[in-house]
Formats: sequence, structure tokens, C-alpha cells
Amino acid sequence: MEAAQQCFKHALAVVGPTPKRVTTDGHASSPRAVRETLGDQVLHRTNQYLNNRLEQDHRGVKQR
Repeated sequence: MEAAQQCFKHALAVVGPTPKRVTTDGHASSPRAVRETLGDQVLHRTNQYLNNRLEQDHRGVKQR
């Protein structure tokens, strides 16, 4: 839990404004860390493919 909160605090310091949505893996501590660090307004999504740029890159090929 503590590591996830530190990660989100660091990301917030680097990026600046609070994001509208955050995509993480399915780790159990992530939802609570997102709520406590970024607030309740942030949409938290868990999907293994949304953070993977390679999967997004060839998405059109997979649809054919």
C-alpha cells in the first residue's frame, strides 16, 4: 500500500495536474492508493492491455 501511494505521489509531482483516469494492473492495493492519493473523482481502471503500448499499436491488426 505504501509503495503504491509513493508511486502515485511521485507521478503526480512529475505530471502536475490530477488525471481524470488512471489505469493500473490488478494489484489489490492500487484502488485504495488511487482514492487516498488522487481523490474520489479519478476513474480507476484495471486492464492489462491498456498500459501496454505494443498491444495498442497492433490493435488494428488484431481486429482484421
